[in-house]
Amino acid sequence: MIQRIQSRISFRTILYATLFSFCMTLIYWFFREVVPTEDGDRIWRMVEGGVWFYRRSLLAQAIARGIYVCVSPFGWNGVDALHLYSVLSGGLFVFISVLTAHVSPYSSRWSLFLLLTAGFGRIFCGHVEYYALVATATALYLFVGLLVLQERISVGWAALAYSFLCWTHLMGLFLFPSLLVLWMVTGGKRSGLRELAFGLIPLGLIFVFLRGAHWLGVDLHGQLYGQHLLRLFDVGDTGMYYPLFSRRHFREWGQIQIVCGAMFWPLLFIALSRRNFVLIVRDRYLLFFSSVWLLYLGYSLVWHIDLGPENDWDLFAPGFVPMAWLVGVLLHLRRFSRPISLVLIGAVLVSLLPVIGEAANHARIGMRGKGDLRFCGWEETPVEIYFDGRPRGREITGVRMGEHELRVLAKERKSTHRQMVGIIPNTTVRVVLRPLTDSQDNPGQP
Repeated sequence: MIQRIQSRISFRTILYATLFSFCMTLIYWFFREVVPTEDGDRIWRMVEGGVWFYRRSLLAQAIARGIYVCVSPFGWNGVDALHLYSVLSGGLFVFISVLTAHVSPYSSRWSLFLLLTAGFGRIFCGHVEYYALVATATALYLFVGLLVLQERISVGWAALAYSFLCWTHLMGLFLFPSLLVLWMVTGGKRSGLRELAFGLIPLGLIFVFLRGAHWLGVDLHGQLYGQHLLRLFDVGDTGMYYPLFSRRHFREWGQIQIVCGAMFWPLLFIALSRRNFVLIVRDRYLLFFSSVWLLYLGYSLVWHIDLGPENDWDLFAPGFVPMAWLVGVLLHLRRFSRPISLVLIGAVLVSLLPVIGEAANHARIGMRGKGDLRFCGWEETPVEIYFDGRPRGREITGVRMGEHELRVLAKERKSTHRQMVGIIPNTTVRVVLRPLTDSQDNPGQP
């Protein structure tokens, strides 16, 4: 049933949202990811390497770089900075979600439950990627949209929130029709168009910045889009792994749906009664939620992932935020009996178990820490030692556990040594290099 719309957000509600988000932040930090993914490895190197702007994620990269600048004097590296970026984004996401539940005209228990137990929440567990802030910006856009639908603020504020979302990642451009839906369901007045135009000025500044960055002396990294939109039936010479209409594409897309929200689709079909289906079209709140979700869904169907569902699942994680709100409201409107509700809650909790297991695996619970590294051999000639692509000395302390790349160059002897080194917490790992011979080339492991 529709609840009475709260006239204002009380201090008590803000305090509750703050305390709850703080508790969730601690949980996210505890499960922070130790070993970055393939894209994550590139991102933390850019953060440490002084890159402030990445074309598709301008604000996300800038914030991550800014965090690194603030924490690096205390001995934190790029991975640590991105952990903080992800976890703080998660805390802000929970805070905004609790406020959204407070102002929603529907009971939000189901929606909050799904948001906090879904697999996509792993992006807030120190995940070394951009998408934690993108999901938070999506939650902010939905929150501001609700305020617009309740006529508390003008539609121009929704345009500002939408522009902020696009600054975090350009995937937000796919959601532009939802902003028009919001304008139409709030009356479609000409004055609203003017407010939209003013609110979209920051969006226009993105393209001005991308075009004029070189005139300002700003170094932009990464491609704007490249070859990512799927072709219909034939990949041609694009280098893609599959076209849109292929079995592999839908199999990998389905795997991502399971990883990010295993119970979302089953619960959606359970909640979709004839009455609820009609409500989606007639109720402006549900229409707004469904428009944002469907546009994100379309994006996930036409966008090509380079690294497979195991590594690129986070790319589509923000799209599950509006889906959680839509499914949660529809479940509330079905008014299931208590036994059926308990069965559904139990099913969601069971689906949470592999999510916790995967998060614990990536967090390396019980195996965290840093070790030291010492090189032995090749003392008779000057050498250049590169560890994870950076020049280092013969002894390295405080190395994060996990696999690292080692490269040793002895230019006078024209010799090269490459290998992967495994670091164990609280342990000094010794790497013994083979004796040098004339014109030796040793690219393998010792």
